[in-house]
Amino acid sequence: MTELKFYGDRPPGIDGDTLPGRLVVIEGVDSVGRSTQIALLREWLEDRGYAVMNTGLSRSLPAGRGIQRAKRGHTLDPITLNLFYATDFWDRLERQILPALSAGRIWRWWTGIFSR
Repeated sequence: MTELKFYGDRPPGIDGDTLPGRLVVIEGVDSVGRSTQIALLREWLEDRGYAVMNTGLSRSLPAGRGIQRAKRGHTLDPITLNLFYATDFWDRLERQILPALSAGRIWRWWTGIFSR
């Protein structure tokens, strides 16, 4: 079970105090082998019968494209870039992460979630 905890008020649309899935967060700077470790962990968990999903920054439909463009040199001011990242996170939280946790999946956030 994943216990839901929030800084301050609970965001709208998020009910209950626990979800049957698990959230695993893997962070690290570029080129430290994070993708390799994630692939190994996913294989290990799936071999043991867990359903695994993964996500990462700048992967949502509404914001991902703008973040990728900004990273390629299209300059955005800091507030706009932070709003892109916040939109990206919230979209993935609502559409991917919470539904997967509710279904009992393991979700790998890599800078992932798991279920049996």
